[in-house]
Amino acid sequence: MVASAPLPTTRQYRVGEAVRRALSDILARGDFDLPLISITQVDMAPDLRSARVYFMGGGDSLQLREKLKQIRVPLQNALRPYLATRYLPRLKFCEDHTLDHVSLIHDLFENPRVARDLKGGNEA
Repeated sequence: MVASAPLPTTRQYRVGEAVRRALSDILARGDFDLPLISITQVDMAPDLRSARVYFMGGGDSLQLREKLKQIRVPLQNALRPYLATRYLPRLKFCEDHTLDHVSLIHDLFENPRVARDLKGGNEA
C-alpha cells in the first residue's frame, strides 16, 4: 500500500486563494512586462512558506515561465500588503495543463470507437 500525501487544510486553501487573488490583482495593474496571464490555482505548502502557482497564458509557455521566475522576488514583495501571514510564501511557477487534459478527453469521446463502446456495441 502506497502512502498518500495528506489533504490540504482549510487554512492552506484560504491562503492559497488569497495569494491567487492578490497575484491576479498585481499582474492586472500592468507593473510587470508580461503578456496576458491567468493565475488559475495556488497550492500552499503545509507551513505556508512556499506556494506553487499555476498559470495559463498566451504565447510560449517556457518563455513566460522564465519571465515569471525573473520577477519572482518583486512579485513576492508585492504580496505583502495583501497577506496577513507571518511569512511571505516563496513562489514557484508551473504551467496549468488543465485545458490540455480537457481537450484530450473531449477528443477521446469524439473518437468513433469510443462512442460505439459507450453506446454498448461489442463489435471489434
